[in-house]
Amino acid sequence: FRDRVPCPITLEQTPVMFRDYMNLFVAFVQLNILASQVPDRKLLASCYAYSYQWATGNVDSNFVSLATYMQDYSNPIRRMQEDFMPVSKFFGELLLSLMMPFFKMSNLKDSGLLSVLSDADALQYPMRDEMYFQIPLLHEM
Repeated sequence: FRDRVPCPITLEQTPVMFRDYMNLFVAFVQLNILASQVPDRKLLASCYAYSYQWATGNVDSNFVSLATYMQDYSNPIRRMQEDFMPVSKFFGELLLSLMMPFFKMSNLKDSGLLSVLSDADALQYPMRDEMYFQIPLLHEM
């Protein structure tokens, strides 16, 4: 997988790509967990097939793929662990690249350097340090 990625995806080098990649990953996980929470997935798939045929007059050619997906992801956590095994090291590296900005932010919060109520002379200005440019990107994740 790493050979297929044309450029490194890290928070420092490509923050926008990092954010979009992590958003895609989170949306995939949320979708699979949400789909597993539907109590009667067979009934939902049947209603979809009937509605599609009624609206278009044709049978959905991708219904077999939908049924296979629903059967494969009946236990989504276990299935996603199996699916992401080849890229688990890559995701680990992505998550480790988040550690330093969060660590710096927690140190600044604990020391009170960003507090408006503390000493105004010691207040840090976000534009002076490169790390602060990444804070809005972290907030959007």
